[in-house]
Amino acid sequence: MEKLNPELLKEIKPKKLDMVDDSFVYPEDKKELLKQLKELYTKKYEWADDKLVTCMVSWHYNETIKNLNKEIYLEEKKENVNDEMNIEDFLKNV
Repeated sequence: MEKLNPELLKEIKPKKLDMVDDSFVYPEDKKELLKQLKELYTKKYEWADDKLVTCMVSWHYNETIKNLNKEIYLEEKKENVNDEMNIEDFLKNV
């Protein structure tokens, strides 16, 4: 296997991830999304170290929030405040 030239590594500049505004997302939804993403990546990429998993989870979280329609999300949250959901209802909406 060919050795990586150390000079090439100096050229690699990590790009900072610009996080989107997630202030409108309810704290419990943020927590659940991050929990699910972390579980997904730690199981799918068992070989990955914590730093790589953190990068993947951060990127996926950011993309999810970026593509979330704020108005629809907030409207659904408002509508579901008093709704109780059972398993059948949940699976029907999947």
